[in-house]
Amino acid sequence: MQEQSLNTNFSTLILLFLREYRIKNGIHQAHVAASIGKTPSALSKIESGASALNTNTLFGMCHGLSISPSHAISVIERLIPLLANMGGYYVNSIDIESGEDDLMPKINEYFNSVGFKVIKPVEWVPLQFILNPYYGFVMPTAIRYLTDENFKKWFDSGAVGMPPMLSYQSLS
Repeated sequence: MQEQSLNTNFSTLILLFLREYRIKNGIHQAHVAASIGKTPSALSKIESGASALNTNTLFGMCHGLSISPSHAISVIERLIPLLANMGGYYVNSIDIESGEDDLMPKINEYFNSVGFKVIKPVEWVPLQFILNPYYGFVMPTAIRYLTDENFKKWFDSGAVGMPPMLSYQSLS
């Protein structure tokens, strides 16, 4: 178990899940933005953590993605111990300043990485896979990226060949 010295919050985890779900399912940003009464640019700022996520926006985004908010929250509940044990993240229940959120910059790196651009959505292991009773055998791609330095290097270099074996080395 990693020492919990890195900070993040629930909103960051929800944004990670919703953004990945939208991209994985080929749902255009404009569709989700319309469901919350915002422009795609405004949604992009929310997804990247530049603008705050509030409850109304969460419910609207879930509506635009055709998932229930409880589904998103159930995924987040499973992410918390993974990020704590594998990555050393402490998930705050209070708002933290954007500069104090250690996870959001890494999430943005993940979505902008070379590996994310070249790997096909059918090759990802999505975050919602952790709701599957067999998830212990396969780790979601985003969690590997955020907590495993060797996997991150492989992914950032274009995800060519086989991924490295699962390592519990923290990125901190």
